[in-house]
Amino acid sequence: PTQADFLHIKLRTTGVCERVFHDWHMRVYDVGGARSERKKWIRCFDNVTAVVFVASLSSYNDKMWEDEACNALCDSIELFENIVNQACLSNATMVLFLNKRDIFELKCAQVPITVCPMLRDFDGDPNNADEAAAYIRDVFENCNHNSDRMVFSHFGCALDRDAVRRVFDD
Repeated sequence: PTQADFLHIKLRTTGVCERVFHDWHMRVYDVGGARSERKKWIRCFDNVTAVVFVASLSSYNDKMWEDEACNALCDSIELFENIVNQACLSNATMVLFLNKRDIFELKCAQVPITVCPMLRDFDGDPNNADEAAAYIRDVFENCNHNSDRMVFSHFGCALDRDAVRRVFDD
């Protein structure tokens, strides 16, 4: 198998997976995003210096796998609002990585983002992926109720090593 083969493997994270990067003096926790997994996160919130929140841009017309009645992007926005405003994370740097930009661009040409309940107020060009992505970014950033906290937002594709590197260089 090639490196690309490994990058395209999709595994659902369950529980909390810890990875230590000694060269960068960094400990990373990958937490499962499913609702049933979220209660396990609290033990990871002590001494957090940064949060990288990954949300799929292309999920605006998807349903959650565990709740067919819930739009996946709406859930991500609500979860981000909860996390970005956690008192225990008030000193942590907040990074928002809006993932799957490549898939989003293809979808956006076919399905307007206004199918997502939380994006119905979008009044831009529904076929302009840049406008639509910027609107989604703004919706996420407006979830931050702390005017002293900056959210560092990035668009990209997790398979693009340069895009991921930019997130960590930020």
